[in-house]
Amino acid sequence: MLTGNAVIAITGAGRGIGKSIAESLKKNGAHLAICSRSQKELDSSLAELQKINSLPAVAIVADVTKRDQLQYFFRQINEKLGTLSALICAAGIYGPIGPFAD
Repeated sequence: MLTGNAVIAITGAGRGIGKSIAESLKKNGAHLAICSRSQKELDSSLAELQKINSLPAVAIVADVTKRDQLQYFFRQINEKLGTLSALICAAGIYGPIGPFAD
């Protein structure tokens, strides 16, 4: 179990499940790094997280399907928050669309 001050990265935290997870973890003392493809969604999520408490939280635009953007995300985590304790992958990736068995 992670305790307070854990550095946790959450992909897809601009909305939905990722955002809800971020809010819960922040309430429980985590230092957060969130990413999403949308700057607007990230700005909104970060503003809400900052209202919860004064613990560190950073928001970085990153598309999880782009290796260079993910590398940038993780470099920023290391520089701004320190060593990563956990990664939560909540970003959705679309496609290919077809039968489940395929």
